[in-house]
Amino acid sequence: MIIFTTITNAYDTIPDHHYDPDVKYVLFYDKPIEQRGPWEFIKISEEGDPVLKAYRIRCLSHLWFDEPHVWVDACYHMDETFADRSRDILQNEITLQRHPQPRTLLGEFIKLHRYGFVPPERLYRCAEDIMSVGYKPTMWDHTINSCIWRHNTPAVVDWNVEYWRWYKNYKLYHGCQITSAIAEHLVFGKNVPRVSIQFNMERSTRSKVYSSSYTLDENTDETVSGKLADIFGTSIRIERTSENSPLVTLDTIKDSVDDLIVYSCITDGYDEICADNEYDPDVTYVMFHDGTVDIPEPWIAMDVRQFCDVDCPRLLSFFPKANPHLFFPDKSNTVWVDGCYKLTLEFVEQAKKMFPHTLVRHPMNFNFYDEMIEGYENDYFSYKDGINMCTHLKSLGYKPGSYRRIQSVVVYRRMSERMTKFNELWWQYGNIGNPRDNIAHDVALKFSGLDPDFIEDRQKTCLQLGRDYKYGRLKTHPTVEHNERGVENFYTDIKNIFL
Repeated sequence: MIIFTTITNAYDTIPDHHYDPDVKYVLFYDKPIEQRGPWEFIKISEEGDPVLKAYRIRCLSHLWFDEPHVWVDACYHMDETFADRSRDILQNEITLQRHPQPRTLLGEFIKLHRYGFVPPERLYRCAEDIMSVGYKPTMWDHTINSCIWRHNTPAVVDWNVEYWRWYKNYKLYHGCQITSAIAEHLVFGKNVPRVSIQFNMERSTRSKVYSSSYTLDENTDETVSGKLADIFGTSIRIERTSENSPLVTLDTIKDSVDDLIVYSCITDGYDEICADNEYDPDVTYVMFHDGTVDIPEPWIAMDVRQFCDVDCPRLLSFFPKANPHLFFPDKSNTVWVDGCYKLTLEFVEQAKKMFPHTLVRHPMNFNFYDEMIEGYENDYFSYKDGINMCTHLKSLGYKPGSYRRIQSVVVYRRMSERMTKFNELWWQYGNIGNPRDNIAHDVALKFSGLDPDFIEDRQKTCLQLGRDYKYGRLKTHPTVEHNERGVENFYTDIKNIFL
């Protein structure tokens, strides 16, 4: 594995990294810098635009490396686990980081204008050309490219070329998230795997301000956002983050609906329905149950035992959660919500904007192995079940490095043929090993080919979510007999399965 970076115009200094002895470190530079650490320092010409020089090396990685390689922004600190995490992530052909504060595609364009990185006419031309190649703003899944994991494969080479071509042609300074997204569309036809951000972005050794390397324009034309919105065929909702904020957040129009089905399931007396729930008279509320809970109006009570012949209360509850297509008609807009949470009218209004398919990102920065370890350590499943699940996932071709964090307590879905395929896979994989459905959810997404929107901040559901707000929870999570094999041994065993 190779980790590489650039420092042009002495823009950064080298942090106090942790260096892995089995990694080769390569640093390209132009002007004199303090050379620290085991980097192989490669001098490049001091002539030319320092930004374009740096991005050419970042983008066209196949020109420099045949081995698996990782781009890192030079100013961020690599800790003692970074190399091991990167090895796991490199199980994928290419992986990008999910942006921790995502904007829409339109919002990203507006940011480039407001900060003065790119003048309006160049932004208009780029936006028009993006639309001309069939890219849609709804495909956008905002990345932050301070770290990129790649193998030198034909598809990655094509991606590199497009990534650089769009960046260079439009001089889209500070906009490589846009050019990488277009490259994904043109080469892969979909978004490549994402991982959460791998650096502490607040810990930086950046030495200079933007204006030292970028020519910044004073762009104050308030009509630019409207022109860009027209090009993208979207509508703008302005929310200033503070009284004096120079930026706005912009959302594309969601497919808002008037009809809505909110449903849940309670078995084994695990939850009770919150007495102070707020109900919208235009919404259909359906509660599946096994006769162990009182169900007040306006809920429509449906005994799940007549549809599913299983003895396990957890799986009995999971059955309608995974399979709404068995109960609700095609094109119906359904929202699963765990039965212990308090419902609000604001939740309903927000839910209407979440279709055809939206999920909630889990707030814990867990990878696949973290998720497995948490369940094992808390005795949610046995050692044998955990091993069987990982072995099965390995046989399917599932790669742990591509795991996406999902909090499945709220799921927004419109019923369709493709959604039925996902539902069936979620039920299938949710019956294997780990009884917590987050991993099964991610596996089903990958093998059904669905690409949902994500709510990064769960407060935007307009529900209070999390352990402290399970007002209707009456019981603790069911457990198995204590696992005798230690957590460290279990981690080693499941990791070896995927090697």
